[in-house]
Amino acid sequence: MEQRQPIRPPEILSASAQVARHLREMIVRGELSLGAKLPTEAELADSFEVSRATVREALKTLGAQNMIRTTRGAGGGSRVTAPTFGSMTEVLQSNLALLFDANDVTLSELLEARQTLEVPATRLAAERRTEEHVRRLEATLVNDSGALSSGDRFELHRDFHALILEASGNRLLTLATEPIFVVLRTRIARSRADGEFQAAITEDHHAIAGAVRDGDPERATREMERHLELLRGHYERIWRPSSREPRRRA
Repeated sequence: MEQRQPIRPPEILSASAQVARHLREMIVRGELSLGAKLPTEAELADSFEVSRATVREALKTLGAQNMIRTTRGAGGGSRVTAPTFGSMTEVLQSNLALLFDANDVTLSELLEARQTLEVPATRLAAERRTEEHVRRLEATLVNDSGALSSGDRFELHRDFHALILEASGNRLLTLATEPIFVVLRTRIARSRADGEFQAAITEDHHAIAGAVRDGDPERATREMERHLELLRGHYERIWRPSSREPRRRA
């Protein structure tokens, strides 16, 4: 019998969330341009017919999302600011982690998204890599050995995948993939990977790096697909789903 998805109640936003969303939309649409100064708290409160405390909370939300910067004192106020890739990644990471912990995102969805993003990135890396990228990739392989602690080896493996994304030359792929890495790494860091599995990862990395170095996008794609299947099996073995995890329809 088909398992029905639970019906979720409609989202009810607080007054501060509504104000933050409206201001965010104005920024996205360009009605508030980069560097533009927002009206004062009192003016915003009058405009939205809310309290100044509500406006202050909304501005705090936008500030945490690096969409505005607020300064105090004479000549202070809130201005629209350009988010950096680092700040955007942090926001995505924290929100994705919350969704994951709330079981609104499943392990299968995370792994599927990672493969969808990282496999094409590896193809691009083979086409666009520089000699500097190759040198840095090979440095992670030289330093990767069983003599390292599990934590240090884990960091090297993380750096390897980050370098592949960097070599792709597409920062949006990095922006989209890094938050997924962080959530998955948080989970795997709590588990112990045996030496045989670590050695298999290292062997895969050598194969991927070789294809990228040789400028062979087809081989690079195949090697990354194979590698992510290896990782998928490991994640699924250590994964312990919550009873609240949503079920997919058959």
